Amino acid sequence: MRGYMKLKIIINKMTDFINKLVDIITSKYSKTDNHYRYNYFYYYHSNIRLLDDKTIVAVYDAIDRSANEIDNITIKEITYFLSKDISNETIIEDVEKIRNYIVFCLYSSLLDVKVRRLYFNKQTIVNIKEKVRPDKYLCEVTNYKNDFQFYAYGKTILQLPLVDKFTTYIKLIKELKSPMPYVNIIDNMIIYEKPTYLDPNKDPLVEVLKDIVNQLKGLDPYLKFEYMDKTSVGKSQNGLKRYFLFFLDSLIGNDETLTSFNVYDGRQEYDKISSKDQIRTVIHILSEIYITGTDNYMKKCQIQPFSDYLIFLDGLQEGDIYNNFILYLMNIKNE
Repeated sequence: MRGYMKLKIIINKMTDFINKLVDIITSKYSKTDNHYRYNYFYYYHSNIRLLDDKTIVAVYDAIDRSANEIDNITIKEITYFLSKDISNETIIEDVEKIRNYIVFCLYSSLLDVKVRRLYFNKQTIVNIKEKVRPDKYLCEVTNYKNDFQFYAYGKTILQLPLVDKFTTYIKLIKELKSPMPYVNIIDNMIIYEKPTYLDPNKDPLVEVLKDIVNQLKGLDPYLKFEYMDKTSVGKSQNGLKRYFLFFLDSLIGNDETLTSFNVYDGRQEYDKISSKDQIRTVIHILSEIYITGTDNYMKKCQIQPFSDYLIFLDGLQEGDIYNNFILYLMNIKNE
């Protein structure tokens, strides 16, 4: 009953305009085939759910005052992403969560007109090309000679709880100066590199795995990747052009509650992610990339060298797991 009353209060605070938009979108969305993926649905609706009453009213007011900027294209985009994001095995549909998800997307859409075409600092020019998610843009990064460097994603910094947390993680990464793909904050925009996907015929497996384990080692005291898959792994086009996990959206603090389930983890259920879990998940993903055939990782990781990697990993203790695994890979490389 208490949850129902809270929902009723939230709906009453919304204007007729916002309620109408929510009703239109909820009448149009449809779930696609369910499968496990990163839980953007949780990230979006929680940014609104966690706001205090005064701030949520200010968000509603901002949307209401920008009614002329919300058109059929915006509604179509939000409906598309809601249909995609709610089609996740971990999600149970809930009226309040769907409403909050839509409000987040509406609020984010208002910032489109404020996003500049160009962002730049002393070394880099970032050209915003297109919107790829309600809160994310695809960008081209060039130098001041107008030479293309790499593609990146841009996310606007909003004064919302989980956006603030993500911004804190990005700032921490920059302070750590550990091996990472390009990441920067330019004005109110977070810029982070989009991967060039692996080519098994050109990218040496041992080098790829060593670089990623080294990246995880630098993050481990503070952060984990909650979710990763084959699109998360790639080669950087910046600096030394090393190999990394690029899906920074899924970074979480070591003590945070998990909201996404990753099938590549290999466990049927879990509520914590250890250092060993992170490395094992990477090995599973790489087995799917490097071994041809229609089987998934559960079969492919039983084939050498992936089976050897997993046996060695299983025998390691958590304490110095990254250094020991890197030494193991270095010995393989030098044999």
